[in-house]
Amino acid sequence: MRVLLTGIAGFAGSHLAELLVREPEVELHGVVHRHDRRIAHLAGQLALHRGDLRNALWVSEVVEAVRPDYALHLAAWSDVGGSWQQPWTTYELNIQCQLNLLEALRRWQPTCRTLVVSSNEIYGLVEPADLPIDEETPFRPNSPYGVSKITQDMMALQYFNGHQLPTIRARSFNHLGPGQADDFAASAFARQIVEIERGQREPVVRVGNLSAERDFTDVRDVVRAY
Repeated sequence: MRVLLTGIAGFAGSHLAELLVREPEVELHGVVHRHDRRIAHLAGQLALHRGDLRNALWVSEVVEAVRPDYALHLAAWSDVGGSWQQPWTTYELNIQCQLNLLEALRRWQPTCRTLVVSSNEIYGLVEPADLPIDEETPFRPNSPYGVSKITQDMMALQYFNGHQLPTIRARSFNHLGPGQADDFAASAFARQIVEIERGQREPVVRVGNLSAERDFTDVRDVVRAY
């Protein structure tokens, strides 16, 4: 069983790779753009394809060569705050990359079961009456990132309806765990606490808006669900 995992060197992708390489029936292929530090310890246990998902020709060649039975699309720009400063980069990375992948799968492997990872950010401005959030909650995006993830979500549905490509959409909420970058709240707090304990900074933890409420899931549980 051949599995193609985009974003394999990312936070969730690296944890998913660790899970998949332990499955004896899985032949794992990963797409990596720049660094592969998070998966360096898995060298020899998987095949890496290094390139840019914005390059439609390259994506097509990879999918033609691999012919995956399953595709897990985790590659994305995931910085909600940064999407305000770079909205076009957010759209380009999250929308164009997925379009290139689904087009290649439609052409070369239309039976491939494909997971597309959306986000809780598609719901955006949630009203008290909307709680608890479910699949019927209306979309009210309040960031460029949220708009990009709605597009990914709806694109997956369109390829299912229009091309019968077996796509699955996961609207993931916040997750945390080992290896998360410190531009996310929980890991930023943890880094600051470690630095305080080591005497490397004053004993003050810098935080942002603490009035927001979020549900968090351990990334290792998230990837098992994927």
